Amino acid sequence: MDRNEQIKLIDTAFAALPDMERGLREEKDRLYQMNLESETRHRKGAPYGIKHGITKQFAARLFTVQHVADALRRGEPRFTVADILSIRLECLHAQARAELFSKDIRAAWQQAGVQLDDLKAVDYAVLMAHGR
Repeated sequence: MDRNEQIKLIDTAFAALPDMERGLREEKDRLYQMNLESETRHRKGAPYGIKHGITKQFAARLFTVQHVADALRRGEPRFTVADILSIRLECLHAQARAELFSKDIRAAWQQAGVQLDDLKAVDYAVLMAHGR
């Protein structure tokens, strides 16, 4: 899959991802915000800044759908409560949402033509090599 196909896939998958509402919260937006904060912190660590590649907003959409897809692809819980001490919280949140809303997510992505294995194949490094 070339770079443009990867970008189109992420845009399609993120747009099709249901809001996953619980009470008054829209979980899709909350998960996106968590990934945006993480990507912002990551980029602050770059010694000369990042002047190429995808925007941090697009990277947050990428990681939102990739973390959810990873949890769905496994079919069983990957992380345990103890993992909260050693992994990124957005991965745990994505797993929880995938468990709670798996039927809705799978149906929405199937309707949009999004395949879990295609999302796994998206490469952040390739996307960062050039501007969006």
